[in-house]
Amino acid sequence: MRFTTFPTLLLLAGTWGCSHTMPDVNPVRPADLHADGAPSLPMIVEFQPGDRIPLDLYVNGDLMELEPGAVAPTVVVKKRFFVLLQDDAPPRLSVDGKTLGEVHGSVSVGLGVKADQGVRATFGLTTRTDER
Repeated sequence: MRFTTFPTLLLLAGTWGCSHTMPDVNPVRPADLHADGAPSLPMIVEFQPGDRIPLDLYVNGDLMELEPGAVAPTVVVKKRFFVLLQDDAPPRLSVDGKTLGEVHGSVSVGLGVKADQGVRATFGLTTRTDER
């Protein structure tokens, strides 16, 4: 099998870092969020193992598009974590719900050929926390 991966971009590395404390806001669960109004920010969303998050994946352009009606993948949460949403800043992550720790990640996009499957495109997102 020969597989080529195009440039890997560093995502999130350090941008969600710098240990700061979370604001004094009660966390909400994803199931408690509704699209019928603007949420009050700041907001902390608590994810627990087994939570499922539908992944909106898109490919758009002159050369390619996703097959209409393709089944959207679902992300399954493996460890408890919290996301801080604010008006004037990017989302921040916490693994303990008290401090904003560092989360690192990478994105990779590839195109290759597998003998048993032919041409395959890949998209990967890898995350890692610096838990102490």
